[in-house]
Amino acid sequence: MGNDGGNSGEFYTPRPVIKAMVDCLDPQIGETVYDGATGSCGFLIEAYNHLKPQAKTTDDLRWLNHDALWGNEQTPLAYVM
Repeated sequence: MGNDGGNSGEFYTPRPVIKAMVDCLDPQIGETVYDGATGSCGFLIEAYNHLKPQAKTTDDLRWLNHDALWGNEQTPLAYVM
């Protein structure tokens, strides 16, 4: 994995590590999740999968689909991939 990012410094966190992070953080309905190094959105996807079973009402689902997850990426390389 050390050479995959080349000289640009990208690093892609393995999904089992992401899942462990989300499980430890244990986000709840009503809490916003922000990823400041979004990359391929693995953290946000795992957070969505963690939150979805908690959504019991249509308002919960609307919040989850429109307001719960936010991210930012410094370089467009991850979007291309």
